[in-house]
Amino acid sequence: DYAQNSYNDLLCLKKSIEEKYDEYYSMYSNKVDEVNQDLLGAIINFTGVGISERSNKLTVGLSSTETKDIEMFEKYFVASEMIAYEQSSHAVEESTSLYCGSAIYTVNGGGSIGYRCKIKSGNQYLRGFITAGHVTGNSGSVNVYTSNALSPATKIGTLAAYKYSDNVDMAFVAIDSGYEIESSTPSRVLSENYFTSIAEGSKIYMWGKSSGSEVSGEIENNSYSFTTASGIRLSDCIKSNYPSEDGDSGGVVYAYINGSYCIVGIHHGAKSEWLFWRKALTIKACNIYNTYDFYKY
Repeated sequence: DYAQNSYNDLLCLKKSIEEKYDEYYSMYSNKVDEVNQDLLGAIINFTGVGISERSNKLTVGLSSTETKDIEMFEKYFVASEMIAYEQSSHAVEESTSLYCGSAIYTVNGGGSIGYRCKIKSGNQYLRGFITAGHVTGNSGSVNVYTSNALSPATKIGTLAAYKYSDNVDMAFVAIDSGYEIESSTPSRVLSENYFTSIAEGSKIYMWGKSSGSEVSGEIENNSYSFTTASGIRLSDCIKSNYPSEDGDSGGVVYAYINGSYCIVGIHHGAKSEWLFWRKALTIKACNIYNTYDFYKY
């Protein structure tokens, strides 16, 4: 079958609409008060244009597809039987990738993204990521951002689950923005598997916002108990000798085995031993997974 409208004709029509919009924008963007109100409405109502090969027509998006609004578009742009109109919002949700170890901020301060997972909530699953509970706190509805400016444009998500006791220092942040969490650090692709047990002497790695790169060390104790500076008693943690800095809390900790980098847990913080040594403390992923119904994705 032959197409009723040639691709070149559709392309020319698309170009003419785009040029007309650019012309209006350059003429009136700095003097809106001088624009005819019908023309201004037609400009604002127009949301986009594209060629549909399936329908063999030009698709024009309008915020409102009422008859009067289509008539205004045809008056100030173009009228053509080659056009099919569809209702389309101006709002575009931009997707931005964030990595394990990337910086996050709340009203309580800064920390790092651990690893992505999802949690069951009623009949649906919430996608998000794990970080340290002491980074977010648990006071009401806690928002998490990519910037310490805490502006709406940098919001990633909202605290949806929390525990800071026993063997877990954990917060789950549900994503309610266009951000996506990659299953990788800036330099390593991470397996979605996690260790249920890892031996002393094993080499592990950590990526957090303040360290800003992959650091490594060896496990010195794989079932360590301690009391935090705020008086919280934590048990069954991992003590290692990898270096860390303030702000790395919540960052992902991982190890290499059988050809892939698997998740060990998240970085809690560091403690000093003797005069010089700072030991890194890791919350085990297996204990986090046992706390709530988390799932990989």
